[in-house]
Amino acid sequence: MYHIFLFQKDFCTDFHMCCDCEPLLRCKLMLKYNQTFLYLDASREINGLFAKFADVLSEKAATDTSMNQELEGILNEARNLEAHLLQKKKRLKQTLAQISDKLNSHEG
Repeated sequence: MYHIFLFQKDFCTDFHMCCDCEPLLRCKLMLKYNQTFLYLDASREINGLFAKFADVLSEKAATDTSMNQELEGILNEARNLEAHLLQKKKRLKQTLAQISDKLNSHEG
């Protein structure tokens, strides 16, 4: 906030030279001037925080997207493996049924 003091000092000397108004009005004007600079500083600070927040959200979204893609890949692999195992199970049942039929036909 040091720069506000410098602005305030410059404003006071300039204002004393160019304004012959009463001290109360001069104080009110100086207060308004200082409040404006405080508001501008606060606005800059808030805008900076919003920018940082947006950056963090963007990074998080990128990370989430990357993780979702990785998880989708793992899920697809699991589904393919499940389909493959179900086919093997079906073939195994068919093979066992054929063996059973052959054994039953030889016994009879």
